[in-house]
Amino acid sequence: MAALVRNQPVDDALDHPYLDYVATLFILTGWLGFNLAPAGSFRHLGPLIIVNTLTAVLGATCGWLILANRNKLRITDMSNGIICGLVTSTALVGYVSTSAILLVALVSGVVCHWSCNLLAGSSNLYDPVDSFAINGVGGLIGTIGLTLFASLNINPQGASGLIAGNLQFTVAELTAILTTITITVVGTLISYGLIKSISVLVPQSRKDEVF
Repeated sequence: MAALVRNQPVDDALDHPYLDYVATLFILTGWLGFNLAPAGSFRHLGPLIIVNTLTAVLGATCGWLILANRNKLRITDMSNGIICGLVTSTALVGYVSTSAILLVALVSGVVCHWSCNLLAGSSNLYDPVDSFAINGVGGLIGTIGLTLFASLNINPQGASGLIAGNLQFTVAELTAILTTITITVVGTLISYGLIKSISVLVPQSRKDEVF
């Protein structure tokens, strides 16, 4: 995959493909630690978490490439797919089987790429670094995947999901999702209101410098 994109023309001398490779490697390495930390010890869930994290990266990257331009693959396609897989994996990496996380990540790769394209073409929604399209949507899909596929056979200290018939856990997770969305929307509206208020108070001569 890297061989397909390494010879693409570079518009900016500072935007070198090898820098993208290194940055993505750092993110991947750091995220493995991020996913491993809640396990407490490597012996209990460490191997599963590593395998599931890498499986999620593979699944999301494949899903991302389904909607990519096959005639012009870019390094950002691979990088975004990897990050999408990492974001998706966090919620469920220590609670579901490898086959389950592969399916969830594959779906997440497709949906996140579609979300990026949708927001990029919108004149009303502004997401210049694809933060919501990847982190927001990918995290949401990962949490839904946890709600569906969580298994006590994988992690006896966890919970079973909806497929195993645990409706109580499903309700708790959906409540958490709705609460998070509500807090995020309210916080965003408050922040937007404060920015608009500050913009009104700043004299026009200063607006061009500040905003």
